[in-house]
Amino acid sequence: MMLPSIVAPAQLAANARLAATTPPGDFAEIGVFHGGSAEMLYRVARVQHRGLHLFDTFTGTPCSIDGLDKHKVDAEFAAPGAEARIRAAMPEARLYVGVYPDTHPIAMPKLAFVHCDCDQYESYIAVITRMWSLVVPGGVLLFDDYPYLAGAKRAVEEHFASADLKLCLQRYFVVKPRE
Repeated sequence: MMLPSIVAPAQLAANARLAATTPPGDFAEIGVFHGGSAEMLYRVARVQHRGLHLFDTFTGTPCSIDGLDKHKVDAEFAAPGAEARIRAAMPEARLYVGVYPDTHPIAMPKLAFVHCDCDQYESYIAVITRMWSLVVPGGVLLFDDYPYLAGAKRAVEEHFASADLKLCLQRYFVVKPRE
């Protein structure tokens, strides 16, 4: 049985295909919610012998900037029981429960694919500043909420030029330059 996702099935499949093309390195997803997109990444990771690192509060939106972020600090995106379902469905994945970047481990492997689906400006900034340095040359940082949510849009545009953005079906991503 597949874990649920609010991301369209075609987009989930496109994300997984993109992840499968990346150079050696682990995968990460920040903003797991019910786990549907993480499960698609998990399947690719298992076949390709990669690690998968999953980050979420499972209690809802942890931060919000008035006038910038659409979602308020609340439980709209809480997922009671999701942690246990995710652990059962993806036993080899590393699950970090709490507010990112507080849950970012001290030692983190190099990453080939990062799926950023955390909606808010502060969360996007944390992912970009902490995860981008871990992405291997040729690796991908995929933005689920760009350009659709103002906070995500602002964070991405503060760090990446529009010419750097590529399209994966309906989601944008950047590729780490090869050295």
